[in-house]
Amino acid sequence: MTALVVPDWDAARKEGLDENGLKAHVQKLVDAVNASRGSWEAIQYFTLLPQDFSEANGELSLKLDVKRKVVQDHYRDQIESMYARKKGS
Repeated sequence: MTALVVPDWDAARKEGLDENGLKAHVQKLVDAVNASRGSWEAIQYFTLLPQDFSEANGELSLKLDVKRKVVQDHYRDQIESMYARKKGS
């Protein structure tokens, strides 16, 4: 399984985390969650996104629900990259 992660970049910077430090922090959280999951539902790869989803970009509905199809279209390259890494493992 793969995941797109939208971190709070401002909070990360206040904690002194650069992108690599934030990736390591998120990996620890993912590992903790995966410990209580079966292998078929564990997150194997994730990508940190540069900004939150928004209505202006068409990624959120008026009710603030994520529009999956739009997100898939906007982040196609990142998603395909995660699945390429998965196939290459």
